Amino acid sequence: MPKAKAKRGRPAYAVNDRDRGMVEAHIACGTPEPEIARVLRIDPKTLRKYYAHEIATSRSSANAAVAGSLFKMALGKDGQKPNVIACIFWLKTRARWRELDEQPTPEFDYARLSPERRRMLKELLVEAQIHPGERKTEEPAPAAAEPPSV
Repeated sequence: MPKAKAKRGRPAYAVNDRDRGMVEAHIACGTPEPEIARVLRIDPKTLRKYYAHEIATSRSSANAAVAGSLFKMALGKDGQKPNVIACIFWLKTRARWRELDEQPTPEFDYARLSPERRRMLKELLVEAQIHPGERKTEEPAPAAAEPPSV
């Protein structure tokens, strides 16, 4: 009787729950696919072939879990005080809030005001002990002493 030929190459990869959980955890944490494949001792193509669903969904699931936790912190749920830093982070990233840069105040043109508005402004300024037309002048900084010549 002839002898059966031995199969060549590696045996087919078998997916298991332990590796599936490991792939989900690594993808959620942001580990690059080549590193995950190295940990599992498989080719990156094999990783993508057998774990396509985990690769596609794990990152989103992790982001949703963290966003939910941040949301709870921001609102102070579960008996916690609201976390101001979490609120600011949420509003900057999700609501697209931003801090405004300090813009220079344009020069005020007193002459363009109507006579009635000038009178009202003058009354307000006198009441606040500010006299219109007077400008504070800054005294020039003292000149730096020159080093002695050698």
